[in-house]
Amino acid sequence: MLLASPNAWCLNCMFLILGSPFEFEVLDPGRVVFVGDGLLRVPIHKPAFVTIDPQGTHAAAQACIVEVVAPSDNTYRADVSPTPQNNKIRAEFTPTEVGPHLISVCYGDIEIPGSPFACEVYDISKVKVGKLTQGMVGRPHEFDIDTREAGVGDIAVCVKAIDFRVAHKLHNKGNGLYRCHFVPSTPMKHTIHITFSKQSIPGSPYKVDVLDNTPCTANGPGLQKCAINKPSYFNIEPKESDFESDVEVTITSPNKQNVPYHIKGTKRGPWRVEYTPGEVGVYTINIKYDNIPIAGSAFKCNVYDISKVRIIRDVMSEGQDKDGIPGEDIVFFVDASDAGTGNLEVIVTCAKDGQRIPNYLEAESGNRSSFRVYFTPKPNIYAYNVNVFFNEDEIEGA
Repeated sequence: MLLASPNAWCLNCMFLILGSPFEFEVLDPGRVVFVGDGLLRVPIHKPAFVTIDPQGTHAAAQACIVEVVAPSDNTYRADVSPTPQNNKIRAEFTPTEVGPHLISVCYGDIEIPGSPFACEVYDISKVKVGKLTQGMVGRPHEFDIDTREAGVGDIAVCVKAIDFRVAHKLHNKGNGLYRCHFVPSTPMKHTIHITFSKQSIPGSPYKVDVLDNTPCTANGPGLQKCAINKPSYFNIEPKESDFESDVEVTITSPNKQNVPYHIKGTKRGPWRVEYTPGEVGVYTINIKYDNIPIAGSAFKCNVYDISKVRIIRDVMSEGQDKDGIPGEDIVFFVDASDAGTGNLEVIVTCAKDGQRIPNYLEAESGNRSSFRVYFTPKPNIYAYNVNVFFNEDEIEGA
């Protein structure tokens, strides 16, 4: 007898046989699909679940056998139960060993396609972090991570100083060994977050105190923001006047070109460094003293160009008065798209009494460097002064 499809069938014998007709299930293991987190990476000592989907046929849990083979060759059966709401079967097992497991699935005494399936079991408690020592500003700080006993998993590290991410490198030494390297630039407590298979390992985040042992400090507008084509400067001051060493400065433009500079001062300092930026963008300034980066290095200086700030009056229809109308909004636009990064400030004052008039800035859609500015003049006819500032520098002709 050849049956056309897997389903519930009824056999009716046309002879006097006790119990006829007979009901029986026809199963098709070739149509069964096996899915779930238990086929990927699962944590040790926690239940893992997989789903057996008979793909339209009646889900017969009693016909399904799921066996798990641990790395030690210890074999045990998973708990199998039906889920009538979606006509599927759920298997649950709790691994107790780290390493690769094999999951074999039989449906109706026949192994389904793809069986046995592979599964990796990991243990985040077995991830070991090397000794974390006190750090120093400007000096490389390293620590090791050992995952050899933790099983297969992805290691991830995040280093922060307060809420700021600190650049780091994670080197894979092979065989489950890693080395993390970062150079702190700020004297403060750093936190190190470590995850394994997207789970925080025990003890994470770790705390590392970073001290400032650099013998120099640097400050000045040339380390923060300055205008294009205008001389700028910054000062480098040693903490100990009797300490004699070389100071090394490198200034790099947004186009990765070295920028010439002039340094003034004696061998013992202090020093004044002067340079003239020639393009808009972020300049990188590295300062080393006795071949060690000082606190805060590398500095980032924003260079802007106020001549690129454009002020545009609102377009009026032909024949309309070009001046404002008392009581009605006066609108104009400020476009700083080509001027670099900066803060925009608009001050409106009445020419008669000097009273400041409230004004409002609205960023143009999709452009944080272009603004619509408007204010409402007094009911009487007066002249108004409109002053526009970009990074505290006044725009000429505003």
